[in-house]
Amino acid sequence: MSDPLFVYWDTSVWLSYFLDDKNNSKQDPRRIAFIEQNMDAVENGLEIVLISDLILLELIGVLRERIIQKQKYGGFTKEKEEELRKIANEEVTKSLIFIRNLANAEKAIKFSSKMPVSDLYRETNNLLSYSIFGEIKPRDICKKCRRSIPTEYNLKYPGHYDIQHALLALERKENVTVKKIISTDEAFLQFQRLKEFKDIEISTPYRRI
Repeated sequence: MSDPLFVYWDTSVWLSYFLDDKNNSKQDPRRIAFIEQNMDAVENGLEIVLISDLILLELIGVLRERIIQKQKYGGFTKEKEEELRKIANEEVTKSLIFIRNLANAEKAIKFSSKMPVSDLYRETNNLLSYSIFGEIKPRDICKKCRRSIPTEYNLKYPGHYDIQHALLALERKENVTVKKIISTDEAFLQFQRLKEFKDIEISTPYRRI
């Protein structure tokens, strides 16, 4: 059996997994199959996923928000607020325990970047300002409700967090080289155009550039 491949999952992959998108009828079937395929690769030892501090920070905040948004509205009192806090924190704790167990089973590696924050911000700014503009495309479907809307122009580009995740994946780590960045966000495909990412595969559920 060949050595496992080191991969970096964008936060969007973790969110889709923990929020159980496979049971959401509004989700793209390609996205659902993509998440299951990548989790299977990790569970079966074909890939080892690297997890940065930035992933954990983003995951905690966004998970809390999405979990609370999923709850059925039942009025708003102090007691209800405390109930929502408890539900969100319990789900976040389960998710973090799952990640810890993956790491303990040597199916994941948590790491802290050695890159100074000022350097990370500078590199992010350079890429966003000079190397990445994005793709301009027409859009006639509302991103949130998926209903038809009058056709408008839309700019799809990796945001600053996306760029920072990509830079952290590039960062050299002891005895580890990331070979693939995995995201459910189509905008990540734009990194394929940059020379900095020529040795890394960018994988999403959608088309390739």
